[in-house]
Amino acid sequence: IKRIIQKLAISNHAIEFNLSINNKTIIKTNSLRISSVHESLKNRVSEILGKDFVENSIPLNQKIENFRFSGILGIPTFNHSNSNNQYLFVNGRIVSDKSINMIFKLAYRDFIPFDRYPQLILFIECPFSEVDVNVHPAKSEVRFQDTKFLRSNIINLFKETIAEVGHRSSTVNTSKAINKFSGDNVYQN
Repeated sequence: IKRIIQKLAISNHAIEFNLSINNKTIIKTNSLRISSVHESLKNRVSEILGKDFVENSIPLNQKIENFRFSGILGIPTFNHSNSNNQYLFVNGRIVSDKSINMIFKLAYRDFIPFDRYPQLILFIECPFSEVDVNVHPAKSEVRFQDTKFLRSNIINLFKETIAEVGHRSSTVNTSKAINKFSGDNVYQN
């Protein structure tokens, strides 16, 4: 339930979401009206996934032919041990598609170890004729008319966007490294 509410909250920034389990607040968001869609997304992601996700990500907003790709991409050093932190939305629909997750992994393959997964949120907007949503009974998977077009554009777009980061490293990893080398952990002669 928590994962479903997280996904719904990320894709609907203008709506307030509250989830309580056994009288404990699990998710609580605000319905802020921010003029910029990207700022609204960053605010919502910070509420749902934490500030680290936003601080270690870069914005994505690109139109290629009839497709608009937007969201935030985690920098390469901000990766995860599985694909749980990959959020995909196609025409506003929550999608969980292993074949598209593999495209994400391919796009990052030059930047992260093979056993790690990028963290990202991607919104794909396209004409309804370009995508078939009736592939899976729960409508959680989609099939694009031209998967080669989608694959090559996502890979190129991600690589270009990631290249803009340069040598910036994750604040989470930096903090962990500093903590390991500070205090009693430092080797002394």
